[in-house]
Amino acid sequence: MIAPVEEIVSRIDQLTKEELNELEKTLANREKPGEEHQRLVNAIEKTSKERFGDWWRKALKIGIVLGLLALGFIIITYFTRREALAESTRKDEFGADVGYKVEQYRYRDRVLLSFNSGSASSLVYDLSPLSIDKMVQQSWLSNGRAIYLNLSVKPDSKTAALPARIIHDFQRGEIYVYSPLSLWRPNSSTNRWMSEAEFDGVLARFGQ
Repeated sequence: MIAPVEEIVSRIDQLTKEELNELEKTLANREKPGEEHQRLVNAIEKTSKERFGDWWRKALKIGIVLGLLALGFIIITYFTRREALAESTRKDEFGADVGYKVEQYRYRDRVLLSFNSGSASSLVYDLSPLSIDKMVQQSWLSNGRAIYLNLSVKPDSKTAALPARIIHDFQRGEIYVYSPLSLWRPNSSTNRWMSEAEFDGVLARFGQ
């Protein structure tokens, strides 16, 4: 063995039993962390817990905000997303831009029929809770003075499609409708609804 180690061993051999016990306790205490070391360990553990807690709270807040934004986007999309099924614009006999648009909501049984009269004004009719099965015909009448629309409309998924024939006179702001469905018309006015023969007479008057 190395000389200093031999000397230490020699001195240990000379110790009494009580002295050996005291030496053993001293060495055992030295193996344990001191007060400064323990305070440092406690401070590190406390800081880690606080930082983890702060991170968790921030992550939770960010998650809630992102969840609310996603929910808002879904709600807005559900209520506002729509696509144009048919639209057209042209100049009438006076050179004014007139047109129409048929829009159906993507996720709801709702249809909007709008007519632009060339000025700042426009008419919008809500056909809900109907859906458009197909556009049968659209024709401009009297050099763009009026538009004729022949739609196939379904009141629900279980019912066969029914006709909805519409003429809008842009010049006079009048609309003529034939359909067994109420469309936007109140049910209380059924006695004044136009018959198909009457509608065909108006269509002939416009030169169809």
